[in-house]
Amino acid sequence: MAVEDDVQLVARILAGEEGAIEQFISEYRQFIYAILVRYLNLAPEDADEVFQRFLFHLWQDDYRRLRDWRGKTTLAAYVARIARNLGHDYRRQQRLETQDLPDLALDDPRLADLERSEILGHALSRLSVRDRELIHRRFYLEQTHSEIAETFRTTTSNIGVALSRAKRRLRKILEKKF
Repeated sequence: MAVEDDVQLVARILAGEEGAIEQFISEYRQFIYAILVRYLNLAPEDADEVFQRFLFHLWQDDYRRLRDWRGKTTLAAYVARIARNLGHDYRRQQRLETQDLPDLALDDPRLADLERSEILGHALSRLSVRDRELIHRRFYLEQTHSEIAETFRTTTSNIGVALSRAKRRLRKILEKKF
C-alpha cells in the first residue's frame, strides 16, 4: 500500500543521505500544519510548537518512528496519525496547565500582585526557551540589546527583532487568558 517514493524517501533519511530530511519537511510540512490547524483547531503558534515536537518525535532515537513504519499504510497516513496524537497530547497538556491556576481575590493588592505574577509566569512558561531567555535578560536582568546580542552571538538589530516578536507572542498568550 505504501507508495514507492515514500519507501525511497524513508530509506534515504535512514541512510543519512544529504537533503532527504529537507525533502521530507518540504513535502509534509503543509500537510501536517493543515491537520493541526484545520482538524485540531490549534492556533498557528500552537501548531508551530506541535510541528517542532512532531519533527523531534520522528528524529529521536535514530529515527525510530520512521524505522517502525512498515509500509502497510501510506507515509502520509502514518505521519498524520503521529501528528494528530501529538496535537491531542498538546491540547491535553495545555488544559491541565490552565486548570492549575488558582482563583485569587483581587481585593488585597498583595494578592492581585501575586495573581499577576502567576499569570505572567504561566504565560512565560508557554513561550519557547529562547523567547523566555530574551525577555528574562531584557526585563529582569535589565541587560541592553548589545549585552544580549553578545550572549546570543548575534547582532543588536537581530535581538531587537527577536525581542519584539517574543513580546508579541507573550501579549497574545496574555490576551487569550483574558
